[in-house]
Amino acid sequence: MKPKNPKDAWIVTGLNRLTGQRDQLTGVTTHEDAASRMERYQIAAARQKYPTYTRLRLERAVAVQLTFNFQN
Repeated sequence: MKPKNPKDAWIVTGLNRLTGQRDQLTGVTTHEDAASRMERYQIAAARQKYPTYTRLRLERAVAVQLTFNFQN
Protein backbone atom coordinates (compact mmCIF):
# COMPACT_ATOMS: atom_id res chain seq x y z
CA MET A 1 0.00 0.00 0.00
CA LYS A 2 1.31 3.42 -0.92
CA PRO A 3 1.53 5.78 2.07
CA LYS A 4 -0.56 8.95 2.03
CA ASN A 5 1.89 10.87 4.19
CA PRO A 6 5.40 11.30 2.68
CA LYS A 7 6.92 11.04 6.17
CA ASP A 8 5.53 7.50 6.46
CA ALA A 9 7.37 6.23 3.39
CA TRP A 10 9.65 3.25 4.10
CA ILE A 11 11.64 0.73 2.05
CA VAL A 12 13.58 -2.46 2.79
CA THR A 13 17.20 -2.55 1.66
CA GLY A 14 19.73 -5.33 1.72
CA LEU A 15 23.41 -5.87 1.04
CA ASN A 16 23.87 -7.70 -2.27
CA ARG A 17 26.35 -10.57 -1.85
CA LEU A 18 27.43 -10.43 -5.49
CA THR A 19 28.07 -6.70 -5.93
CA GLY A 20 28.58 -5.63 -2.32
CA GLN A 21 26.21 -2.70 -2.79
CA ARG A 22 23.04 -1.92 -0.85
CA ASP A 23 19.97 -2.51 -3.04
CA GLN A 24 16.35 -1.50 -2.58
CA LEU A 25 14.26 -4.67 -2.21
CA THR A 26 10.75 -3.22 -1.94
CA GLY A 27 8.78 -0.31 -3.22
CA VAL A 28 7.69 2.57 -1.03
CA THR A 29 5.24 1.37 1.63
CA THR A 30 4.13 2.16 5.15
CA HIS A 31 6.31 1.22 8.11
CA GLU A 32 4.09 -1.73 9.09
CA ASP A 33 4.08 -3.19 5.58
CA ALA A 34 7.84 -2.74 5.20
CA ALA A 35 8.49 -4.39 8.58
CA SER A 36 6.35 -7.40 7.68
CA ARG A 37 8.04 -7.69 4.28
CA MET A 38 11.47 -7.56 5.93
CA GLU A 39 10.43 -10.30 8.34
CA ARG A 40 9.38 -12.50 5.40
CA TYR A 41 12.73 -11.87 3.68
CA GLN A 42 14.56 -12.87 6.87
CA ILE A 43 12.56 -16.10 7.21
CA ALA A 44 13.20 -16.99 3.56
CA ALA A 45 16.91 -16.17 3.86
CA ALA A 46 17.27 -18.38 6.94
CA ARG A 47 16.35 -21.40 4.80
CA GLN A 48 18.91 -20.62 2.10
CA LYS A 49 22.55 -21.63 2.25
CA TYR A 50 23.74 -18.48 0.45
CA PRO A 51 21.03 -15.82 0.55
CA THR A 52 21.25 -13.17 -2.15
CA TYR A 53 20.72 -10.27 0.25
CA THR A 54 22.13 -10.00 3.75
CA ARG A 55 22.01 -7.31 6.46
CA LEU A 56 18.45 -6.25 5.76
CA ARG A 57 17.47 -2.79 6.97
CA LEU A 58 14.37 -0.60 7.13
CA GLU A 59 15.06 2.86 5.77
CA ARG A 60 13.00 5.94 5.11
CA ALA A 61 12.33 6.46 1.42
CA VAL A 62 14.10 9.53 0.09
CA ALA A 63 12.65 11.22 -2.98
CA VAL A 64 15.13 11.76 -5.79
CA GLN A 65 14.75 14.75 -8.05
CA LEU A 66 15.56 13.84 -11.64
CA THR A 67 16.88 16.42 -14.08
CA PHE A 68 17.07 16.14 -17.83
CA ASN A 69 19.66 18.08 -19.78
CA PHE A 70 18.63 18.52 -23.39
CA GLN A 71 21.27 19.64 -25.85
CA ASN A 72 20.67 20.71 -29.43
